[in-house]
Amino acid sequence: MIQVIEQQQGVDEPFQTIQSRFHRIVNTSKIGSIFKVGLTNRPNRRKYGHQLPRWVANPAFLIDFGLNPEDYAQPQPWKEMYIIFESTNLSSVRTVETRLISRCIPSSEYAGRTCWNLIGGGGGPQSHPGDRGTYYVYVLLG
Repeated sequence: MIQVIEQQQGVDEPFQTIQSRFHRIVNTSKIGSIFKVGLTNRPNRRKYGHQLPRWVANPAFLIDFGLNPEDYAQPQPWKEMYIIFESTNLSSVRTVETRLISRCIPSSEYAGRTCWNLIGGGGGPQSHPGDRGTYYVYVLLG
């Protein structure tokens, strides 16, 4: 079960503040060696949407990243989800997501952790705001 930690987010903050928060979370967490940045409109529902059948079905993919397949034998390696930004402006949230992901792609590594984002963003909600009319940028750690 993923623990959702929401006290980390700011509402419509400057990117520098968000980037500092992102860096602090990825740099200081004691959880695992992988992370993923994403966008959602419903964090409590989205935390269940990151099944990883590709990595489970093809353990060689994990080995290519220098990871032990036995550590990720379940389809859900994520342990914590940090909500790091929220806004009612979808464009603003997409920009934050894309800018954070661009920090770790194409190198696929950031602060000694492996970034599991395969694309530069844009996989989140297309138009519908969440329960409070908000969108969120999150970081998964595993």
